[in-house]
Amino acid sequence: MKKRIALILAVLILATIQLFAQTNKVSVGGFYSFETIDSITIDSTEIATDAKANTLGGYIKGTSFLSPTSSLGINYMARFGKVTSMEIGGTSVDTSEDPIGWDFMLGLVIQQPLEMGSFFELGGGIVMSLDSETDNSGSIPVETTLTLFSLSLLAEINYSLDPSTYLNIGVQGLIPLFGTIEGSSGGITMSYDYSIDGFTLSPYVGVSVAY
Repeated sequence: MKKRIALILAVLILATIQLFAQTNKVSVGGFYSFETIDSITIDSTEIATDAKANTLGGYIKGTSFLSPTSSLGINYMARFGKVTSMEIGGTSVDTSEDPIGWDFMLGLVIQQPLEMGSFFELGGGIVMSLDSETDNSGSIPVETTLTLFSLSLLAEINYSLDPSTYLNIGVQGLIPLFGTIEGSSGGITMSYDYSIDGFTLSPYVGVSVAY
């Protein structure tokens, strides 16, 4: 349900932004993330993890400018990804059964023209990540949903292929802020606040179309 609500809100926000924008750029591509988690705090209880994970996924991203001459725009992105490998305390963990995770970003970006119609973008915003998993190993299924808000910083170079098409190469950094863990089983739901001491670096490459 939370994923569905978040997706509907993301679509509504995107449609509203593009309706009032004078210039838009939409990108699709792929990313590979390197994540480090030193500790997780759940309801004031800190748990040392020393975890590292890699994620492979895809994204759709857009930038909208309210004026054709403006260098400040609104940046938005939706990503989906699958954890391909994980280590906790130096021991590998099987991630083959891990579900696909989603995140949604909204922020601001500054665009700086370069030579030959290319340009550089630097931006930041807030990311909401959603992960949900159901454990059916017991007599009663247990569903766990994690929602995490993070600070996003990104830098991107767009190489002009023609007047409206670009090859974009960039990197995004994520700093976790706060989140909630919700567990449901047998009609009983429990929720806890949590935070992560860690960092994620996500290089990405894609193709953009401006209109």
